[in-house]
Amino acid sequence: MAERTRQILFLFVALLFALLAVFYYFYLTPMQEKKKQRTVELAQLRATVQGMTEQKQNQQNERTVSEQKLARVAEAIPVTPYTDQLIKDLGKLQTISNVEILSATFSEQKAMSAKEIAEKIIARGDEGWAESGEADADGEEVADAGVDGDAGTATKADAGTKAPPSVETIKRFLPETTLGSVEITLSIKAQYEELYRFLTEVQDLSRYLRVDEISVTSDEKDEFTVSADDKMTATVKLTSYYAPEFRQLVGKPPAVDVDAPSGKGNPFEYGTMHKPADEADR
Repeated sequence: MAERTRQILFLFVALLFALLAVFYYFYLTPMQEKKKQRTVELAQLRATVQGMTEQKQNQQNERTVSEQKLARVAEAIPVTPYTDQLIKDLGKLQTISNVEILSATFSEQKAMSAKEIAEKIIARGDEGWAESGEADADGEEVADAGVDGDAGTATKADAGTKAPPSVETIKRFLPETTLGSVEITLSIKAQYEELYRFLTEVQDLSRYLRVDEISVTSDEKDEFTVSADDKMTATVKLTSYYAPEFRQLVGKPPAVDVDAPSGKGNPFEYGTMHKPADEADR
């Protein structure tokens, strides 16, 4: 009886191990493999989501950078003449540089393409280049008067400078954008240092202003009489550009930078006059 019981117990233990082996190999092992597969898929899904998030963030950053660049370009070359803001900016520069703007005229010019504008500017620069070359040649002739031919030739070769690029070379890299322009003529009374600072501040404006011409006149009646006023009168010609064809791209142009209200009532307002709050409380 004991032997039979021992055999049954042994058979039961063997059957139990067999069941455990079947459970392990046919159920638990596939579940573990499936878990590993799901873990890998989850990691891949997380990596995909993270990649899409980073891509979206990069696109948003690029869009923000593009909008910032577009805003800076719109400040330098707006879509409208924006003359009111120019007047405000010049008034601020007058205060900063301590100059006196005697008069200012604004004239809107015919719209031209960027290539035509470049050709016009370079042509004007070539005229100055030619005049400078003639002056250098005259100076070289005087300098070469007391030396032999070889020394004079070497001096001319050393004095020569490289010519600027041609018009066609520059026009090749410019777009067919049409730009309008506003020519500004200022009559300024200032000392040399004040005028220099005014022109420096003009170049530092976010709005692009090209200095075309500067002419200075002295208030002295003759060279033997020293004027009590040490300030000189200068005529400064500037040019500002605007791009009307980019109006839809920029959207709403920036508002004119105006000073804060002083709290006074508007005497030209129709209807009931609204007094400021401090006056109403009195």
